[in-house]
Amino acid sequence: MARNQKIARLLAMTRDSFAARRLVESILSVTVVLENRDAVSPAERVDLLERSCVYGPIDLVRLVYRELGPFTYRGWALALALRTAREDVARFLLDQGVDLLEDVDVPELYRAIAAHESSLSRFDLTRSSPNLFLNPEDHTVCTEVFASFTGNDQLMGSSFSTSTDLAATCDLVGRLAEEGKFDSVVFDDLFRAAVVRMGEVMREPARHEPYATEALGGLARKMLELHRQRGLGSDYLFMMLGNLIKPRVQEQFIAFICDLAPQVFLGRLQSLRWLEDEPDLVRHMVPHLCAGTEEQNGALLCLLARNGSYEELRMLADWPRTMTRQNLDAAVEAASAAGHAETATLLLARRRALDETPDPGAARACGPEGAQGAGACPDDLGGLAGLLL
Repeated sequence: MARNQKIARLLAMTRDSFAARRLVESILSVTVVLENRDAVSPAERVDLLERSCVYGPIDLVRLVYRELGPFTYRGWALALALRTAREDVARFLLDQGVDLLEDVDVPELYRAIAAHESSLSRFDLTRSSPNLFLNPEDHTVCTEVFASFTGNDQLMGSSFSTSTDLAATCDLVGRLAEEGKFDSVVFDDLFRAAVVRMGEVMREPARHEPYATEALGGLARKMLELHRQRGLGSDYLFMMLGNLIKPRVQEQFIAFICDLAPQVFLGRLQSLRWLEDEPDLVRHMVPHLCAGTEEQNGALLCLLARNGSYEELRMLADWPRTMTRQNLDAAVEAASAAGHAETATLLLARRRALDETPDPGAARACGPEGAQGAGACPDDLGGLAGLLL
């Protein structure tokens, strides 16, 4: 018992020296811990690694990593280094092969702690979790990168007493992602975590830094551009954005998704029946959209026609692959059935004009996945603009 109390006091002193950033005392404490390493549990070693990554400096991190390793779990240490924007520490851990989504690896010697080992990852989802990516709002270790300290982040001992800077975190994650430091799964999950955090900020802006939306939005746009231009990450990015379009989600957040990837909303408009019952929401999203496929554009055209959304129909006037004969026939029928005579007459006039105009051929493509960003895309037809304006 006396020996256990001695180790407990030693570890408490070591944690305190880390937090106080007393480097010489920290190094001496680690040296004494090494002399008693057989009495120090795997979780206690992980705790010291994580604390060194938060408080540093990098020399202390290297010492702890080299002398107290191997560790049964390292993922949260990297998450904490990114959360506190400790670039030197994050790069060091990445160079050691640390994976944000890595699983707990408990040697057979410590199999007795297996029942509790998930607490090392704070029960966040990791790479082997069967539910990883099933629900975009579930917590993974990547979620922790963009979180703030809550006072209950530590494995043991006192809470982390330090602040975070979300803008610095986003900047660091963006640069490391651009350098290819994250594999496809981690890249996708960091993007997911940043976008979900953006939604949280939009719901309660008063609880977050005033620059949080700009920082998170900038990172999400950068990562999506890296995917489009260099193939980083996977198409899960678009599936995840679509899964975040749900009833009762803040309009501002859905508009953000539309700005990121307009084709995602157009695709969900075809598959999510509840959007048909939210004509105001769809109308408000039109300025954030851009032409997709002919079928997607037709679905939007019909919904706007059915609800007599005159101003939004004007916005679609110059979209390619939209004012086709098939789309206009369906839109005229939808407007007529809903009793919007003026809208039906307007669209019918455009339909008749098509019969009198030679087909100019297929419209040119409009950026990645059929979209080039918010706003209408240029169209070679151009005739509807004169009818609707």
